[in-house]
Amino acid sequence: MMARVIDWILVLIIGGLFIVAGLLKAWDPGSLGEELIAFQLLPDGLELPVALYLPYLEIIAGIAVIAGPWRAGARLILAGLTVVFIT
Repeated sequence: MMARVIDWILVLIIGGLFIVAGLLKAWDPGSLGEELIAFQLLPDGLELPVALYLPYLEIIAGIAVIAGPWRAGARLILAGLTVVFIT
């Protein structure tokens, strides 16, 4: 019982974190695009499309990890995004 409560709390925290992060990035995609260009992590020309679509991927995956039937897939996406962000 306690493990389920802890699991649910962690799911809410992680999903909520990605939802908020996605909303903040979606609010100003130009700033994210400039940061991607400055870090030179992506091939030329991919920075702006990534800046436009990445926030919505974070939001959708965050919602899916909390409420969706695609929880396992959403966790995989969020884990991959976390690895990319840490790197």
